[in-house]
Amino acid sequence: MARRAPGPDFRWQPGVLCGKGVRIMDEEAAFLNDWQQHLGEALAEIGRWHMPFGKYGPQHYPPKGVPLYDLPEEYVIWFQHNGFPKGRIGQLLRIICEIRMAGAEAVFEPLRKAAGGRYPMRPKRPRTYEFGGDDLPLK
Repeated sequence: MARRAPGPDFRWQPGVLCGKGVRIMDEEAAFLNDWQQHLGEALAEIGRWHMPFGKYGPQHYPPKGVPLYDLPEEYVIWFQHNGFPKGRIGQLLRIICEIRMAGAEAVFEPLRKAAGGRYPMRPKRPRTYEFGGDDLPLK
């Protein structure tokens, strides 16, 4: 029997079995259902947290990793497709994903402004330059 994708009127229900047959934790489901009510405190937490692991963690972006609100959208969507981490970090990443999917990226601007702007993702360019050796002809 082939499985069909949910229709446009599909709504996620807390405590319902997810695709793999695992019951979603009731506390987490309740928080995610009414995350709009907790948006202020969630944004304050998002402003304090940095990515603790992975491609944007402290191993690649020392000393703390990339702030959660500056993670690339593709990375957050990857978590949405492959599963968010467990715990509070997963909840915050879900909230970030929902905010970005709704097109409300502007709510992160005060956090960026307080931190001094976007987190630089490109490696820093060298400030010194070396020009050839002594074999350059001088006229």
